[in-house]
Amino acid sequence: MIDKMKTKKTRVNLKADKTQLFDEKNFLVVKREELRTEIVTLNIVNVLVRRYQDPLLRPTRDKFKAKRSLSFDGLKKNFQRFFIRTRYYQGFYQQSLSFDSDKIQNAIVNMVGDVSKWEEPLLRDFLKNNSDNQKKLIQSIFGRYKDFETELYAIFGDLNEKRTIGCKLTKLR
Repeated sequence: MIDKMKTKKTRVNLKADKTQLFDEKNFLVVKREELRTEIVTLNIVNVLVRRYQDPLLRPTRDKFKAKRSLSFDGLKKNFQRFFIRTRYYQGFYQQSLSFDSDKIQNAIVNMVGDVSKWEEPLLRDFLKNNSDNQKKLIQSIFGRYKDFETELYAIFGDLNEKRTIGCKLTKLR
């Protein structure tokens, strides 16, 4: 008799748990759809914000224009100068280049020669695929400007190579 009551009580508890789980699942499905709708709305707003130009800044920008940054050709002696001029240019046009991906694309279009062989497939993949279908390398390079710079520094080497070697030799003595 006691076993039958326990079994019946367990069945009731299991039904209650099952009902509660279905309710939670339905709630999560509805919430997922709400979040998808919110993402779509935010993407639309993002496009509008990126296209917006402050009317007060437009006359100033038309009068004064920053000189386009130098192209980077892969030579170490031009590397630091390229980044300094690129940062200056992007600072001047910070309203137009407010997102890291815009800054990265701006820097990439100024790469020529052998460097363009490195960046061209990356840029093609970035423009062709959305963020879900991109390779991890593409996501990291185009995700944050700092990561982009770090990757370039890693690829094109130590700018102060002679100084670094000198320091290492001094430490060895």
